[in-house]
Amino acid sequence: MKTSIKTSTSSMTAVPKPLKFLRPHYETLTKLQEDWPEGDDKTSLADVLSVIGMTFSDDERQDTLKYRLLAPSSDIISWGHEYSRHLALEIGEVYGKRIVADEDTKDLVDLALILVPTFLQSNGEADAVDLMSELEIIEQLPNYVDENTYARVCLYMVSMVNLLTYPDNELFLKTAHDIYITYKQYTQAMVLAIRLNDIDLIKADFDKAQDPALKKQLGFLYSINVVSIFTVGRIGRLELGAVSLATMTATITCYAPFQGLATSLDTLCAQAYGSGHRHL
Repeated sequence: MKTSIKTSTSSMTAVPKPLKFLRPHYETLTKLQEDWPEGDDKTSLADVLSVIGMTFSDDERQDTLKYRLLAPSSDIISWGHEYSRHLALEIGEVYGKRIVADEDTKDLVDLALILVPTFLQSNGEADAVDLMSELEIIEQLPNYVDENTYARVCLYMVSMVNLLTYPDNELFLKTAHDIYITYKQYTQAMVLAIRLNDIDLIKADFDKAQDPALKKQLGFLYSINVVSIFTVGRIGRLELGAVSLATMTATITCYAPFQGLATSLDTLCAQAYGSGHRHL
């Protein structure tokens, strides 16, 4: 049955013909699965029943999750991305019910953490982030990203912040900040530290950056975002050539480089369109 279902269509977005054929026999198969003794056959049938469960629209059944929990070691990714998304949806629904009923959710979290890497590998970072957020384990996300996925994950997380309420918004920013720091993206991390208004975090980001030119960039970034002047003393007075970090963060010289560039390009003063061209 597994082979027929997987090979009957190139995409699990469509309902394969074997699933349509098996649906009338679904109740019989579920009874058979319950009666079978423990073993590989019982687990394998639960795996198939989990997929057939996608064809039911009854929100109360949630059989896709029910039978997946009975076959947790099976190759989930082989059933396709749409199956994984459907399973993630049911995990979130059941998790909410268990929280209300004050029931254990460890099996749901364990299953979700199996799905997360499959989402990230298939450019489904939104699905991974949403699932971990719904299960309140977003702080574990840094353990599952790599150099190929962290940028997209952080971009999605930051884009979601304005739609979240406290404390979820700060948790998203902090998690994305930690990921950026792990991959030495200090400029992006500094932007998030400033949004968090966490002076200790800002100072830590300065300290982690070793390149003098990068420290200057962070200093200007700090001042452009108009962070309060009283924090300058906490950042320190590290000398960077002719300009101190404290001076930059105090916004004293923040715009001097831009003015210097504009002067060099002769664009400091606004000019009317066409003023530099001869009239015919």
